[in-house]
Parts: sequence; structure tokens; C-alpha cells
Amino acid sequence: MNFRVVSKTWSNQGRARVGTLTLPGLSISVETPCLLLSTRKGLPHFLSPDLLSALPTPDSNLLAVSPLHFVKAIPTETISKIGGLHQMLGLQEYGFAAVPRDSIVALPDTTSTNKKGASFETSFGRLLINPAECMKMIDSLKPNWWVSLAAEVPIGVSEKRHKMSVDRTLRWLDECITLSKTDGAAFGAIVGGCFVEECKRCVAEVVKRNVFGYWIGGFGLGKNIDDHRHLLDTICGILPEEKPRQLSGLGSPGTTTVSL
Repeated sequence: MNFRVVSKTWSNQGRARVGTLTLPGLSISVETPCLLLSTRKGLPHFLSPDLLSALPTPDSNLLAVSPLHFVKAIPTETISKIGGLHQMLGLQEYGFAAVPRDSIVALPDTTSTNKKGASFETSFGRLLINPAECMKMIDSLKPNWWVSLAAEVPIGVSEKRHKMSVDRTLRWLDECITLSKTDGAAFGAIVGGCFVEECKRCVAEVVKRNVFGYWIGGFGLGKNIDDHRHLLDTICGILPEEKPRQLSGLGSPGTTTVSL
């Protein structure tokens, strides 16, 4: 996978970049910023497979998938033998990003996350996932890129909880990188909530790891638009300029616009 920054603009209003993302095996390049279509088991919500190809190309060729959707469905061994999501769904011209959470059926359950793993509210109940289980699912899907497990917490908790969240997220990142057997690129998770110093500490540690890009977490868990603007400006100001970034849980078109 290759990412190239084409142009950038720094101002008092924020930091904006335009780039190009090229995925191995695909005949297209995607301009960034771009939207990843949310999916259920690899296929977009409320859209039949025969209509997917009717969407504009290449703007609709990136799909976000949660490995947790497959926990009570197809065994990971079966998906792996088929050849991953691209082969199983017949979507060889699409790029898949594997992210543990989504905003519909795999929501972070911050009250039950502990040192062993991250907890999620899913359609089949509460689920606690550790790095080993997470990477086993991700490896079977063979995504183009994947995001490490994050210990997300809502904005209203104490600084001590956010510090613990950063510590766990960094430890799980190291475990995910060590356990990974997929060729997909790794995106390191960044957390820290509304505590700027914790965000900075998390960024400083994640950039030391061998990751292709960065996933900025915690959104959709209580932050307002002003929080988005301030935190993203701080985080993006110290992230390497040449690497891609992914955001999840922005929630509304207005928040998305501000974040860009």
C-alpha cells in the first residue's frame, strides 16, 4: 500500500491535506480525504451487492469492516481458507479496512473494558476481545489495512482513566504487531480523550512503532465539535505529515466537515 501527500494547507483554522492512496492489486487510486463505507460482514448497510458497483468509482471503493461481525457467523478458519474477504465476497476491486469498532453494531463498551481486552456491545451481546483474538479474526479476513485494538473511554471520565486507556492501547498495539500474520498495513490506534497531554503521550509512543498509518479514536463517545477541532489540531500537528490517518465515530456531516 502506498500513500502520497499531494498538497497541504496549514492555517489558524486547521491543517488540511490532499493525498493519494494506492492499494496493491487494485487498478485505481483513491484521493484523500475520502469516505470508508460502513459495512455489515463486508457489505454496505442497506445496499444490495448488485447496486454496489453502481456507486461512483473510486470514491466508493473503500469499505470499513469490523472483525467482530463474524464472531457468531462464519468460522475464521473457513474465511481464511476461502482467501479472505476479497475472495469470499467477490470484491477484488475494493479495499477493506478492518477496525474492531463501528458505529452501528459493534460499539465500544467502555464500562467493561479491562486490562485483558476491550469490550464491545454487539448484536449478540457484550463481547470482550483481547489482542490475540482480535488479530486471529483480522488475519483471516486478509484486509488491505487493519487497526490495532484500542481501550477507548468516554470524555467525562478522570485523567487517571485516560492514562490507563493510553497505557493499555500502547501495550495492545505492540501485541497486535507481534501477533499479526497478515500482509495488510498496520494503523496504530491513538487515544487520550480530552486530556491533551495524554493524547500527545500516546502519539509520541505510537510513532515509534512500525506502523503504516494512524487511527484516531475516542470520537462518538462524548466529544463536541469544539473538542474535535482542538484535539485534532493538536494530534495532527505532531503526527508525521507523510503518513495516512483514519477517524471513526464522527457521527454527523457537520462534525466530519470540521474534522477535515
